[in-house]
Amino acid sequence: MASSFYLFMFMRLLFLLHTFHPIMVTKSYSSSQPLCHNNEFLKLEKPGLRGLVQNLTNLKELYLSEVDISSQVPENLGNLTSLRSLKLQNCGLFGEFPTAIFHLPNLEILSARDNENLNGSLPEFHRNSPLKILALHNTSFSGVLPHSIGNLSSLSMLVLSACHFSGYLPASLNNLTLLTYLFLRENQFSGPIPNLESLSQLTTLSLSSNKWDGGDLFWLSKLTKLTRLEIRLANLSGEIPSSLANLTQIAALYLGDNQLAGEIPSWLTNMTQAIFIDLSGNQFQGQIPSSFSQLKNLDILSLSNNKLSGTVEADIFLSMRKLTALQLGGNHITLLNNNKTNDTLPRFRFLFLNECNITEFPNFLRFQDELVALTLVGNKIRCKIPEWVSNMSKETLELIDFRNNMLEGFEQLSEVLPWVNLGRLDLSNNMLRGPLPIPSLKIFIYRVSSNLLTGEIPSSFCGMSDVHTLDFSNNNMHGIIPPCLGNLSSMVVLDLKGNRFSGSILQTYKEGNNLRMIDLSQNLLEGKIPRSLENCINLEILDLGENQIEDTFPFWLGALPRLRILVLRSNRFHGAVEGPIMNEDFPELRVIDLSNNGFSDWVVICLGIGSGLVVGLISGRILATRNHEWLMMKFGMNKANGRRQRKRGQGN
Repeated sequence: MASSFYLFMFMRLLFLLHTFHPIMVTKSYSSSQPLCHNNEFLKLEKPGLRGLVQNLTNLKELYLSEVDISSQVPENLGNLTSLRSLKLQNCGLFGEFPTAIFHLPNLEILSARDNENLNGSLPEFHRNSPLKILALHNTSFSGVLPHSIGNLSSLSMLVLSACHFSGYLPASLNNLTLLTYLFLRENQFSGPIPNLESLSQLTTLSLSSNKWDGGDLFWLSKLTKLTRLEIRLANLSGEIPSSLANLTQIAALYLGDNQLAGEIPSWLTNMTQAIFIDLSGNQFQGQIPSSFSQLKNLDILSLSNNKLSGTVEADIFLSMRKLTALQLGGNHITLLNNNKTNDTLPRFRFLFLNECNITEFPNFLRFQDELVALTLVGNKIRCKIPEWVSNMSKETLELIDFRNNMLEGFEQLSEVLPWVNLGRLDLSNNMLRGPLPIPSLKIFIYRVSSNLLTGEIPSSFCGMSDVHTLDFSNNNMHGIIPPCLGNLSSMVVLDLKGNRFSGSILQTYKEGNNLRMIDLSQNLLEGKIPRSLENCINLEILDLGENQIEDTFPFWLGALPRLRILVLRSNRFHGAVEGPIMNEDFPELRVIDLSNNGFSDWVVICLGIGSGLVVGLISGRILATRNHEWLMMKFGMNKANGRRQRKRGQGN
């Protein structure tokens, strides 16, 4: 869900703010000036890292964090036997990390964090190693943790998160009795989560996002100094372990995306120091405890995507004066309105109240002036959007998602919507009438599909230089499509299907555009397909079906290297389709629909092309539904042409 994504992003930001401080950059220059300052970044130039250290045999501290080195780690670093501290964070290092560095006899601090292309494995560690801090977060280190890691008896901080380590955790980790920070999240560790009860000095334990098989967490009751506990995506099941009741110093508790069930225990509200609680993505049942109101220090609370039920008084959350983010969607609750006044309310920044059976805009929103994101998806709000909503958080709102309600429009629709920094607005699947609401020029994603909107597309959309998605589909809009829409270089998705637009298809698509989907189907468009579509080299979906286009088959579209779905059905195309559509003509084509036209002497053969299938002359239900997202999934396509990369810059 969109709301889950945006809260997740905020959670990661908060995580960054609460992790240990980044390693400092020491800006020191030798007489040969190997460090060059350029655009606020330091770059190590000739003689490079190898040359810099080759004669510094008595060096005790080397801090080059955030310096652009962009090289392999030289072997001669392993000769600096006096070195006590080595910090090479985010230096663009790559290649194999020299094992000898781990064995330097006086090394206490080793950080090579945030060098994604730096690989290696942990060696066998000697007894009496002086290492106190070992930080390899966000590198490509891999392999298993050696049993000899237990020889690092002085270690206080072990940061191996966001790497490629695997296997079972060795029992010898329990020998590291001085550990205060243990970060192992985002690896491929497997087996049950092991007993770590000997690590009684731990203040932070991060085990999330591995391949755990759950485990008995009774031992957590011994870790009474814990302030941060992360066990997300760990296949935990059953009720929340009662051993957590002893962790009264917890400030951040992450148990999301497991299979935890039962009721939320009342003792959870004894964690009065908590500022962050995430129980989302589990199977909790029953009511939300009213005792949550006792968590006076809570900043973020996520209970979304469970099986919670019953009526919930908004006052439970409104009494938490420090609460800034609340996520309740994906349950079976009914959130009741309130009548609190301005001076008693928390100042929310993120509110995700999807599917909470809300029947009117919550009154407490009236007094919110710092909101960044507000989602009310899938509720039962049937009214015009009140004028006071338009006056809410005008300077701060970046995301509004009111889709899947029964909204009828705005009580007072200004020429331009008042939220000046709004980047995403989704009003789809409502009952909006009248002209198209116009967002600010900063809009990135704008969706108003499946409403009752009328009128034309205003020319002001031509100035939206950052827009990524425009979806006005399934309304009653008419008129000429503004020619400028084909020239918005940032546009990726243009969906105008199911309206009454007339005139020619957009004639101009400038070079360098980023369009990946164009859907102009089910309109009254006529004329020919413009050759400027050849400039849409990223195009994956082109649907011009059910219009009045008169043209011959556009073989020249075969030059588009990523075109996967081509729909020309129910138009006035004519002439011959000369022979089969071959691999070299449409290299990525998976679906083609030419049905209900006037083609003659056509031969379109179902061909296996690449890893997919071209389906010729389809007149069946699949394409008639215009369910492109289903098609993309079914045929293994990546509509956005790029997977979301793992977020790694989290400070550990």
